Amino acid sequence: DMRSLPFPNRVLRQVSLLGNGFGYFSDVENALILKEIARVLERRGVFVFDITDCEHYVRSFAPYSKREVETRTFGKVACEYWREWQPEKRRMNVRERDTDAHGRVLYDAPYDVRQYTLVELRALLVQAGFAGMEVQPMNQTKKRDGLMRNRVMVVAVR
Repeated sequence: DMRSLPFPNRVLRQVSLLGNGFGYFSDVENALILKEIARVLERRGVFVFDITDCEHYVRSFAPYSKREVETRTFGKVACEYWREWQPEKRRMNVRERDTDAHGRVLYDAPYDVRQYTLVELRALLVQAGFAGMEVQPMNQTKKRDGLMRNRVMVVAVR
């Protein structure tokens, strides 16, 4: 649990949080996660994480999408995404469901993610004790959908 890391203060050189791992909690808890990561990083330690490119995601918002992928284990799988954007909370509610060619459900899960702009994220990082932040776009692929499609890599230095 990133809200309470089992390490003493300032002992790690780097912390990574990859694969859409940030933004699932309230704004207060998300800020606590950043403070906790800053606490365990040594001076000039690095925090690397990826997030959804919020501005792009909101501009290109689609309430529903579907794609098919070929898998070794299940053959052809249909991946469906239902989305609801809550602008007042800046949260994306998503239901993701994967079904095989026979209609069997392989995965069905709802989730809710806070979408931070880079300006908001920079302010959160500074409040948590980070000195700076660099952002790099990640290679985008049409093989991904939903919140994993348009991502940016963030590097923050303690």
